[in-house]
Amino acid sequence: MGSKEAYAGHQRRCPSCYYYTPGWNRGRRVPGPERLEALKLELAKKFDSEEVEFLLESEREQWGRHDTVSYLDLGTDDAGTEADYARRCARWLGWKFERLQGDSKLLCDLLRGHWDADRFQVVDPGMSLGHSPDEYIFRAEPVAPELPKP
Repeated sequence: MGSKEAYAGHQRRCPSCYYYTPGWNRGRRVPGPERLEALKLELAKKFDSEEVEFLLESEREQWGRHDTVSYLDLGTDDAGTEADYARRCARWLGWKFERLQGDSKLLCDLLRGHWDADRFQVVDPGMSLGHSPDEYIFRAEPVAPELPKP
């Protein structure tokens, strides 16, 4: 979305959205009919049909926590095609659809090494990256000490 502030603002406006992007769409890793079918085939290799149905229902229950497909347009060549796919998924799921204009500057700066503490989380040695349930999204926190082995 371009910044933690943009993400936090969108989450306040739409806490039940599920983000779709061209890369996630191409892999069919987002909620939709293709994801459900691929998961069914994958699970069928490992479990009997009753267990497969239970696991698929569990997946659908997770999807039930959402009601909006938020497609993040990053200006890629396939943005229109992938937005159409996200729209079809929203229709299939019975969810609302919105197309958001993304900003790739943050990603470009990450890749080019233009890092600053206002936009990037710094994780010093001895720290790990943890979830922060506020506008910061992530936080650096001490690594839990390893327990001695018996």
